[in-house]
Amino acid sequence: MISPETFYHSLTEAGVDCYVGVPDSLLKYFISYVQQNSKQHRIMPNEGSAIAFASGYYLATQKPALVYLQNSGIGNTINPLCSLADPEIYSIPMILLIGWRGMPKHSDEPQHQKQGRITIDLLRTLEIPHFIIDSLRFDAQIKQALKMAQQQLKPVALVVPPDSFEPKDLLNPITTKNTDITRFQALSYLLTHVPEKARIVSTTGYTSRELYELREQNSHSHAHDFLMVGAMGHASHLALGLSMHSEYPIYCLDGDGALLMHMGALTSIGQSNAVNFYHILLNNSAHDSVGAQPTLAGSINWISMAHACGYKYACSVSTWRELDTVFNLFKNQAGPCFLEIKIACGTLKNLKRPTLSPGQNKKDFMQALSLP
Repeated sequence: MISPETFYHSLTEAGVDCYVGVPDSLLKYFISYVQQNSKQHRIMPNEGSAIAFASGYYLATQKPALVYLQNSGIGNTINPLCSLADPEIYSIPMILLIGWRGMPKHSDEPQHQKQGRITIDLLRTLEIPHFIIDSLRFDAQIKQALKMAQQQLKPVALVVPPDSFEPKDLLNPITTKNTDITRFQALSYLLTHVPEKARIVSTTGYTSRELYELREQNSHSHAHDFLMVGAMGHASHLALGLSMHSEYPIYCLDGDGALLMHMGALTSIGQSNAVNFYHILLNNSAHDSVGAQPTLAGSINWISMAHACGYKYACSVSTWRELDTVFNLFKNQAGPCFLEIKIACGTLKNLKRPTLSPGQNKKDFMQALSLP
């Protein structure tokens, strides 16, 4: 295993002093060290934005930045990599530090298996040179990657296999203030208060896992829930597509990191006149499931944002009393409606992952949608 401190100092010696990206669980110990020690570190809402930021940094300083991401985020980078950083366009050097979820011969969740299988082929298609990080020669790999990026004026990738970094204490996250509501408690409340006919779309990460766990604990069917185990940031648009072609009340359970990633969804939803759309943001101002790194969601007035985008009703709560006061009003309004519930960081100890396959989840959910 590699010490995050040693890896960071190897990058520093090679000339890297700017770090930008979207958190990843395989890189969380390294990112935590960067948070504590780098004066030039930015967490971005999505991976494409990180590529653009790194490009601006190079134009201003003539130095390559390091962009970190999970391999599932490569899709968000393809346009700016091909039409901005590529040698055929502006020739912007940078280092891509990519966590390799779903690496072949390593057990992982269904949403990571295909992405893991095609990661290296995808980099080859993008014509991005890559090095698979080796704990015995990572220092030489870093130096070679930086040299190649600077000489060829192009992005170069360092691909990080699972369990590459030594576990270290993580920074305490920037938590949502003045709330004692946990995500699990909020979800438990919602399941007992949403209309019986409601159909639920839950975002990736702890939200879908905790929703599944609640159904299991209460011996409830999962058929009314569509669990977005991947596709971060897209739960709201999937829910919008459902709501505009279904008579059921559609509840989208969103996370702050996910909503920030594709915040333009607010405009699509707000202007949709989808009367059966109910958007619930569970906001703890953190990327909770990949290391609890902070987001900027705590500094945003989501209610003003929702109103400006066209939502018919919007409200924010941070206490149980507030939630009890507004929820009946919220669910009885004609949508699209928006509710922010400020929650604390953290999840259940030993939280399990869904054993229901995505294919079976889809089949059961579609069958439930067809019921009168």
